Amino acid sequence: MRRNHRELLKKFAAMLTALLMLWGCGSFAAAVPEDWALMQIELTWTGADGLPQVSLAMPLEEYPYSFWAFVPEEAVNQLTLNMTHPDHAYFFVPESGTALALIEPPLVLAGETVDGMSCNRIQALDLDTGAMEVYFLYISTALEEPLPPEEATDPFAQTGTTVEPEMPGEAYTEPESPAGTYTEPEMPGPGEAYTEPETPVETYTEPEIPAETYTEPETPAETYTEPEIPAETYTEPEIPAETYTEPEIPAETYTEPEIPAEVYTEPEMPTEAYTEPGTSAEVVPAWEREETEVPYVEPAVIETPIPVGEMINRYGLTNDKVRFRAEASTKSSKLADLGKGQLVYMIRQDYNNAGENWTAVEIDGKRGFVMSDYLDVMSQADSDAYMATLPTPVPYYTLADLMPTEEPTAEPEITAEPEITAEPEIPTEPEIPAEPEIPAEPEI
Repeated sequence: MRRNHRELLKKFAAMLTALLMLWGCGSFAAAVPEDWALMQIELTWTGADGLPQVSLAMPLEEYPYSFWAFVPEEAVNQLTLNMTHPDHAYFFVPESGTALALIEPPLVLAGETVDGMSCNRIQALDLDTGAMEVYFLYISTALEEPLPPEEATDPFAQTGTTVEPEMPGEAYTEPESPAGTYTEPEMPGPGEAYTEPETPVETYTEPEIPAETYTEPETPAETYTEPEIPAETYTEPEIPAETYTEPEIPAETYTEPEIPAEVYTEPEMPTEAYTEPGTSAEVVPAWEREETEVPYVEPAVIETPIPVGEMINRYGLTNDKVRFRAEASTKSSKLADLGKGQLVYMIRQDYNNAGENWTAVEIDGKRGFVMSDYLDVMSQADSDAYMATLPTPVPYYTLADLMPTEEPTAEPEITAEPEITAEPEIPTEPEIPAEPEIPAEPEI
């Protein structure tokens, strides 16, 4: 008898618990506003590609105040809840923009149907009227829309019977509601309208983190001192003069390539084709001369360029067709036309009065000028190697050799001063004889 009474009490407690859960997530047709479906509920998260994703919850017309949202399983732990209503100024609990992973009670996931239990409550307080509305959000990772109850998966479909779940024997104790914290809602009588119980505003207070519970740790000024490099601990290393020697290229490690005699023949200026300027003979044009094709030899790179005005005394090559002139001017008389790859002995380059850069050169024993832009100077090693193949080396020029020297004029011989002859004696004037005395006239 006692056992039957105990089983009856357990069944009654289970029915009461189910009724309370249905009341928490269920909906009633009475006093339902027509604009509840205008509520906009969004679930946002970040996808695997790093882009923001949004799931818009759809209202369930057959279940007032209920909404259904589908999200992928990998997004469950990063969902953010956003809510708004176009016609009401609601204050939501939880607030719009809340991460669902942080809410209490924890997030509940729905299955395939609206079962009245696996939902998440959203309280909406109308700040204009003070009315409290409760919305129910079903979040599913299985279906985009809920199935009708008759199509839902029934765990007891094979037997066709419903097995009453057994309450664990002696291990289950009906939780008692704390005194004063819960009042059993009264069900409306026949014909009476249902009014959603209002949750007092004072029943929920946004938890505030007490200012005194967290203090930004400050790094004490005395705990860290910027390390200073003591002047005595570091000395700029000096490179001793004796520890570095400019490396010299051993003479045996490099052999200057020699120009085969059969490959290059120094072109000779035909004696009959050139006449010193000022004569009546005509200069034979370059295209009428018979010249030996000379391969162009790329000059070696000079490590340090020779400054303008310094003596060169090296061989060089013409890098294009150019004229060989008697003076450093384009108006000077032309001595010859030079082709590309012509070997010339470069003496010194300098600027003329017009600002043009000219190089004094020697070709076949004749000295003249070529514009410097058309010449590439050889390295000292290449020039010396070529000069060693010549039967008669070119003389080494100095600056004095390039300066015009005036021929000294013979000083006139100083003739001996003529001897000063003795002045002729001036003859003395003859003495004038005294006049004879005139005798006095006789007295008459």
